[in-house]
Amino acid sequence: MASNDKLAEQYLRDFGHWHVKMDFFAKQIESLKKLNDFTVFTISAFLLESQSIEFHLQGLLLELDLIKDTENIKYLGRKYKRKAYYDLSLGQLKDELKQYQVDFLKKLIVLLEELNRMRIQFAHHIYSYSTSLDDLIIDADKGIKLSEQVMLEISKVFKHTEQNTWIGHLMTKKKIYK
Repeated sequence: MASNDKLAEQYLRDFGHWHVKMDFFAKQIESLKKLNDFTVFTISAFLLESQSIEFHLQGLLLELDLIKDTENIKYLGRKYKRKAYYDLSLGQLKDELKQYQVDFLKKLIVLLEELNRMRIQFAHHIYSYSTSLDDLIIDADKGIKLSEQVMLEISKVFKHTEQNTWIGHLMTKKKIYK
């Protein structure tokens, strides 16, 4: 267990500040969503929440990397071997997550496929002459709702790893998970 303690300490050193930053941005995005009378805030909230999801997926993948050899997880190997997680797009992060063949990720992957498709279409049509402002608002609202479902599912996955893995038990004991 000593090596697990060292891994947990390394995780805390590397990512403790990241958790603080993510909490800050989550609160700011929630504030933007409440300002839905202003179209630009609705659009911003969707795009920022999509970006936030990318960072949560990076953290999840790092956590899965730590536990894959010590838990009952079927892992197919890195899909994007030469890239760090923070250099990957939402779709690439989803593809990396698909390399873990476990039931507790299945729903998240389905939601991520839908979100990735929606975000790509939204981002590529935001300034298009063929997309009306009303369409953008409708799409941003749909994107926010889907993003919220994805974030809820990410929370469930983190809760699963917290309750069912050695790193989750260790992080809970060290009060890293609240």
